[in-house]
Amino acid sequence: MKTLKQALAAALMSLAVCGPASAGIFTYDIYLSKGLGNATLEIDSTAATATYTGANIDLTVTSSDLLGFSGADPTTTVFEADDIAGTLVSNGTTYNAVLTPRRSTLFRFDSNRAGVWTQLVDSAGATRGFDFGGNTTFTGVTIPSEPPTSSGGGSVPVPATALFILAGFAGIGGAMRRKKKAL
Repeated sequence: MKTLKQALAAALMSLAVCGPASAGIFTYDIYLSKGLGNATLEIDSTAATATYTGANIDLTVTSSDLLGFSGADPTTTVFEADDIAGTLVSNGTTYNAVLTPRRSTLFRFDSNRAGVWTQLVDSAGATRGFDFGGNTTFTGVTIPSEPPTSSGGGSVPVPATALFILAGFAGIGGAMRRKKKAL
């Protein structure tokens, strides 16, 4: 009986390890500086993106450093962007995001603030540096229905795998119990 309990305990521990706990889309409400106003910030830990959407902004920053993002860290974390796309409107002028090799685009995040430093281009082709941010309020996390993949290309174990492991431990426990009765 003790061995069966140990097998079940090990199986339950494997359930905890196998779930994709940090994969998800983390959503925050944010009021952005520079006249950009209210927006929603979604950080997708699987797609490695931070997306701002609002009346004056539709901007996505991609950074491989966001893979596996699991929520706010109390200390400021700076992520260098691999790409940036979208637009923002400031003082009536629409700017397009560009990733320039000369200057990095950075996404900053901590437990209650988020911001971006980047270069944007207006319709006349003039480049302007932008540094905007604001206080965030966490509103929820959505776990994707499809199992995510890790950055190394292997898949993240899902609950079905854990159930398979649990069944194996139950089988081992049952076999040991039958062997003990036979003696």
